[in-house]
Amino acid sequence: MTRGFLLGLTLAVLGAAPAYAQHAPDRFEPAARLHDYTASLTDVYSWASVAGSTLIDQLRDDPESWDFGDRALSNAARFVLEESIFHGVAALQDRSTWYYPCECSGIPARSAHAFAEAFTDHDRTGAAHVSVARIAAPYSAALAETVWRPDASVGDALLAGSTSLVFTGLFNIVREFMR
Repeated sequence: MTRGFLLGLTLAVLGAAPAYAQHAPDRFEPAARLHDYTASLTDVYSWASVAGSTLIDQLRDDPESWDFGDRALSNAARFVLEESIFHGVAALQDRSTWYYPCECSGIPARSAHAFAEAFTDHDRTGAAHVSVARIAAPYSAALAETVWRPDASVGDALLAGSTSLVFTGLFNIVREFMR
């Protein structure tokens, strides 16, 4: 894939994502799902993570044949793909895409709950389930990235997907205690 195509794809998705001022009361309804999706694509912390990944790639000179812009576009495209897969699969399965704060108390219990939220979602009744969407999205996006990233392997994609899940769990712990 070319750099221009990746930039176009990223800009098209972001440009097609209108910012809704009103949040629908039922988060499982299509308008609310679209709102949550667009919010995830414009989240400052997510883009800071993309910038951090790009900086790490730049410091490691990985891949060697790329400049900073190539690395940034690749990481941005992987992020947009991951969010799109996550929200799409969750919608197809009628599952949640948002974080459920712990109703428990104590640092260990709240930390365990927060980390587990990286691997679970909830149905309309609030029951927690192992999340196909949360687990498949980072691995699928990382596998897709191997198409355009030079010298990328399936092993690299598995490492990137696993790293994404771990960082999601760690971010959830921070989120749990920030509320």
